[in-house]
Amino acid sequence: MTVSSTTTKVSYSGDNSTTVFAYTFKIFDDDDITVILRTDATGSEAVQTKTTNYSVSGVGETGGGNITFVSPPASGITVVLLRETAQTQTTDYTPNDPFPASSHEDALDKMTLIIQDQQEEINRALKLSRTNTMISTEFEVGATTRANKILAFDDSGELAVTQEIGTFQGSDATTTTSNYNQRDIVKSTTAGQLNNVYICVLDSPSGTLLTNTTYWQLLVDAVSAATSATNAAASAAAAAAEKNAVTSTVSTSKETEKKAQISLTQEEREWLNEHPKITLATGSGKYPPAEIKNPDGTSKLPGASYYWFFAIAMLVTAVLYIPFAARYRIRNYIQDEEPAEAG
Repeated sequence: MTVSSTTTKVSYSGDNSTTVFAYTFKIFDDDDITVILRTDATGSEAVQTKTTNYSVSGVGETGGGNITFVSPPASGITVVLLRETAQTQTTDYTPNDPFPASSHEDALDKMTLIIQDQQEEINRALKLSRTNTMISTEFEVGATTRANKILAFDDSGELAVTQEIGTFQGSDATTTTSNYNQRDIVKSTTAGQLNNVYICVLDSPSGTLLTNTTYWQLLVDAVSAATSATNAAASAAAAAAEKNAVTSTVSTSKETEKKAQISLTQEEREWLNEHPKITLATGSGKYPPAEIKNPDGTSKLPGASYYWFFAIAMLVTAVLYIPFAARYRIRNYIQDEEPAEAG
């Protein structure tokens, strides 16, 4: 015969009444088919035992046969009939005998069925796409080391065995109200540890404190974080208050300076607008030295010129005073003396 079908598996839904289920592929032995009952709600699988749970008919038939259960599979159960051909070769050729066409063809058919069965398994395997690459899909980590770990990919995209952080189980009081398993993660609702997150490092019975380091370790210290945030806000408020105080002091100083300005009449103001201005410049004293300015605000006598101007002015005054002093004569007046009469 030829093998024209690639079917290796069929499935049905149990209804608590049907006991006979057909398989549509050829098998060479009643042990070449595996019967599995899968619970839909949980995904658990139970391999059934021949004779104890079912019987097989149609062995060797091209179109297959039937599986008859002792008890009908219940509703919510999926019946899976899977061919798993024994990977053996039982055909024996005797030298000089006529060519055994029938047994030879059966041997070829069995080989084809084995290939199909293996392909069915390969189709269920986790694989890379045809254009993808990976250096190796092997890992050398032993069973003890990889226990309670997860299979992941490293920074090169290669397979690696790594540690799972854990499973979040929600919130609970610091004195727990439930049992927890290792690597469970819980957030505290108690004020002293509010929003702190803990991870279970050893199966923890109900009533165990989350702060008990035999069973729990702190992952996220939300209480300390909240305290730091409060302190930071207080520091920011203090800095802002200090800044406002400095600004207020500067404003008060400017207002005092403004009030201390010399009051001028309208005529004096008009005269100063037409001549270099003499204003009080800001200095270290309460009444700093005067500064002569141009109408545009620039200094008339910048730097040392200011002092040279007055020094020269005093020198010129002294020189001009010399002729006057040379001609000066002392004259005495007696006030009680009457003026002489003309003769």
